[in-house]
Amino acid sequence: MTEYASQATSLSHENGVSQNTLLDDYDEADVETTLSSAGNPWTPPEDLLRIAVNSDQYDDEDVRYAVASNPHTPPEALVFLASDGSSDVRRMVAKHKAITESVSELLAADEDYMVRTTLASNEKVSTEILDTLAGDEE
Repeated sequence: MTEYASQATSLSHENGVSQNTLLDDYDEADVETTLSSAGNPWTPPEDLLRIAVNSDQYDDEDVRYAVASNPHTPPEALVFLASDGSSDVRRMVAKHKAITESVSELLAADEDYMVRTTLASNEKVSTEILDTLAGDEE
């Protein structure tokens, strides 16, 4: 487990999200159907959360990217996507309007400079996080 995945798991527990509970309710769908749901703004937030939690089942970055870019993705889903292996997905999380302080803290330490830059342009990010980013050497 990467450092980011470990931190995201910790954050999910802080936010009261049980990955096992969500997995129990998960109904497998093919990637094409899931991608369609992930990008649909009418998809219920609880379904977006379910897709995000189970995103490791998809070897398709597009599904995770679609969830991260959906305006109705709940903050709990962003916790899981903030540790995604794709910097493109993490950039979408960094620009999301539902970003939380704990996810902002995680992304402020991201290894990818563009994730941190995107985070700095999000109006929902606190001044404390912006101060941290202002001291970024890159």
